[in-house]
Amino acid sequence: CRAKMGRVWSPPRKMLRRTMLVAAAAALCLAAVVRAFSQLSVTQRTRWVLHWLDTAVPSGLGCVCVAGFTALGTPLMLTTTPLNVGAGALYGVWLGTAATLVGAVAGAWLCFVIARFWAREWVQRKIRESSSLTALDHALVRGGAGIVMLSRLSPLFPFAMTSFAYGACAVSTWDFLLGTAVGLAPGTSMLSWVGWSLREYSAR
Repeated sequence: CRAKMGRVWSPPRKMLRRTMLVAAAAALCLAAVVRAFSQLSVTQRTRWVLHWLDTAVPSGLGCVCVAGFTALGTPLMLTTTPLNVGAGALYGVWLGTAATLVGAVAGAWLCFVIARFWAREWVQRKIRESSSLTALDHALVRGGAGIVMLSRLSPLFPFAMTSFAYGACAVSTWDFLLGTAVGLAPGTSMLSWVGWSLREYSAR
């Protein structure tokens, strides 16, 4: 019976071990890429990415890439504003705004999920250390999506840290996503317009 049980259970264990090794190797590779990329300046990173998007990537896939880079950069607390301006320059005001907005909302949602399920105690400690985040936490008791929207309109609240903070506050996922999308829309459209205007002006 033991031999049979060994034959029955060994393949799943081997598959699980292989899967864990592959996942660990992929995580190490991703960490190495992120580390190397983060050592470049913001200008260098943005120029390289925008040049690659402009010369080697179709417009539709490029918008997906902009959204993906923005989403991944948010929880890593990397500045994505130059990339968002570049999206407007490459794809126009409407497509640039859409790609930037989708990526920013997705990145904010990642911060929200991380804080809510894995880093709640750390985020709550950071909230107590910040007077503005503490005031925001108290205000959420009275309003949900409206407070989130107002905080996105204000430059006083850092975007990524505020997104983490919301994950540790008493705000629903729906209110968080709705308030974030509505609050970010004016700023993202302005960034895209600036990028498009700069490209049009430089082409003259």
